[in-house]
Amino acid sequence: MKIIIFTFLVCGYITCFSQQMDVDKDNSTIKWEGSSIAKTHYGNIKFKSGSFSLKDSEIKDGNIVIDLRTITCLDIESRKYNKMFVDHIKGEDFFEVAKYPSCKFEITKVVGSNMEGKLTIKGITKDISIPIKYSMDNNVLKLTGTIDIDRTKFKIIYGSGSFFKSLGNKMIKDNFNIKFDIVAK
Repeated sequence: MKIIIFTFLVCGYITCFSQQMDVDKDNSTIKWEGSSIAKTHYGNIKFKSGSFSLKDSEIKDGNIVIDLRTITCLDIESRKYNKMFVDHIKGEDFFEVAKYPSCKFEITKVVGSNMEGKLTIKGITKDISIPIKYSMDNNVLKLTGTIDIDRTKFKIIYGSGSFFKSLGNKMIKDNFNIKFDIVAK
């Protein structure tokens, strides 16, 4: 009987002081930017899902899932070339979206202004740390951050000067940039 009462007290304590917040997909944004030697391309990607566990207004853990099927390119005006470019990014040379339609970031902890966790792209998981800023206001979490990701660590090596020589201005930089603004309620 004492174990049951203790369990209720612990669960009640955790419930009282823990808070679950879900990403508001309609008010959250992800912007990407990638560059070759000659050009920079940029666009948007949408969240598939995400949630955060907070205790005393501090992020304790969570997860974010990005829907790679929603990748857009905003800098190529020609519909034909824009579609070709986006299809290429979604294809086997880059994200293999047909096989891996999403990527995931599992938040393990937040230390100061760094969110630490495990990023999974194309089935490959790496530990990363993302510098962030976040605030709580009226039970709404607002979180922003920027990270450079080395695509070659996730076996995305197409056009990489680290793997192929003599590419000239066709070389694509290994790092791409992600900027996100998250609203969670």
